[in-house]
Amino acid sequence: MIGEGLYLLDGVDMYSTYGAAILKGSYNSLFAYPTAKEPLQNDWFEYDGLDVDLSERFFDPLSVNIQFVVVSRVGVADLVAKRDALNTVLRSAGYRDLYLSGMQTGLQLRYISSNGGDVGTVATNKQIYSLEFTATFSMDDPMQLFTIGTERVFDSTFDDTFGASGRNFAMSLYKYFIPETVFIDSVTLRNYGIAVRSFGGSALEVDNSKNPLYLTYERLTGAEADCSTVQMKRASKELKLALTIGADSAATALNNYCSFFLALTAAEKRVLTSTLYGKSFDCYYASQSNLEMYGMRRESNSCFIDFEITLKTIN
Repeated sequence: MIGEGLYLLDGVDMYSTYGAAILKGSYNSLFAYPTAKEPLQNDWFEYDGLDVDLSERFFDPLSVNIQFVVVSRVGVADLVAKRDALNTVLRSAGYRDLYLSGMQTGLQLRYISSNGGDVGTVATNKQIYSLEFTATFSMDDPMQLFTIGTERVFDSTFDDTFGASGRNFAMSLYKYFIPETVFIDSVTLRNYGIAVRSFGGSALEVDNSKNPLYLTYERLTGAEADCSTVQMKRASKELKLALTIGADSAATALNNYCSFFLALTAAEKRVLTSTLYGKSFDCYYASQSNLEMYGMRRESNSCFIDFEITLKTIN
């Protein structure tokens, strides 16, 4: 039956047991990169950029919203009973083990709350009753996606011939036209299947100066600034990259997505180079936003992950 085997909750098939499935869009919350905690740093006014300790990186827990749909061909009472049974499991003690077979990935989540649940009907040859609700979880260990099993190593698949037999046409176009314009620690982002949609941020603008030592007095007009002996220094800025990962399978797309995060957040600074701007930046990962996943199904041969990252420059 459609839906069976796709999602396991604590080892139990969600569809056959509760008539439940996870709606499209929930992956965008489940697979987000965690936001980095600010590293120990000093922002000396007499030096450019930041003095940052990047020997270790730490991350905030993830808040995860999952949209569930519960269906029944029997009736409303059966539908509500299935919803209540699922909710009882979600609220039980301990962490919930959620396995997504299409992504070949399992995650541990702590249930917080849920809302919604209006009953609807779908008119087919036999009436189908359904309801949707959103459950909020905490992923207390936000690094679990990136440490499952053995360390993920990126899978570069861009040596295929354009239009190769058996390839999805959209995927072939993506592979053929993806440029090499951005490198991280001398490795092209193309090796992760990444296309750079935009490269911007305040780091590309005219430098801002740090404030010097600055004094004001309650009984004197104006202020005094120590700007005569120390040249004005550059303040830290941000880089913002909009990226797309493309792959021939959900497993490869997720593999490259995870591998890129591990490379991006490894100890010490990253050196990001843009051949388009002819510049290199010493920087570190800060956060991710606007994650959208497309075609991430077991049978798909054209999978894409869109997201944006923010990096902070060091000097």
